Amino acid sequence: MLNGALYDQYYQDPKSVGVGYFPWYANPSRGRAHEKFPDRVVFITEVDRYDFDVRGDLGFHYLISERFCAVISELSVPMVDVAPVEILSLAGEPASPAGYCVAIFPSFQPEEVDGGESKFVNGKFGGIARIRKLVVSDDFSCHIFKLIGMERSSNSLICSEDFRDEAVRRGIKGVEFLDVESIDWPGGKPV
Repeated sequence: MLNGALYDQYYQDPKSVGVGYFPWYANPSRGRAHEKFPDRVVFITEVDRYDFDVRGDLGFHYLISERFCAVISELSVPMVDVAPVEILSLAGEPASPAGYCVAIFPSFQPEEVDGGESKFVNGKFGGIARIRKLVVSDDFSCHIFKLIGMERSSNSLICSEDFRDEAVRRGIKGVEFLDVESIDWPGGKPV
């Protein structure tokens, strides 16, 4: 967890503000469509310093560095929403020397991605508990995405080899890239 939350401005007492009432923040957890981020987004955190390239927040939103944004832009990933975000400590001081954005990655139904040989295991509540085998269709062209219906413990970003290679070339840190042949869902930690 990122030990913080998204707000529309800096608040001296962020715990008194009900972030769950911001539709752009909470809609995905309620099964509703995403509402665009406001022009100004602030992430208020209990941590004094952030230094990573991508981290998930609630499994829907991600904080991504400018370096990670550059990879997304280079490969023309059709993001759902991306907005600059200011990362501040509880005291209102900058908690990161780098620039960040808050982002929502595209999500696809498994059958939109599947090349015909994938094997998904359903959990007891109907979601996908694990992926035994993932074979992406030759027609599928999104370089980084999420699968709809993944249970929380398996819900991670999936990327192409091209995305991985460009991310490694640009020095993306704090991410472990695993090959689909070797990963044992939910053994991979969600980003």
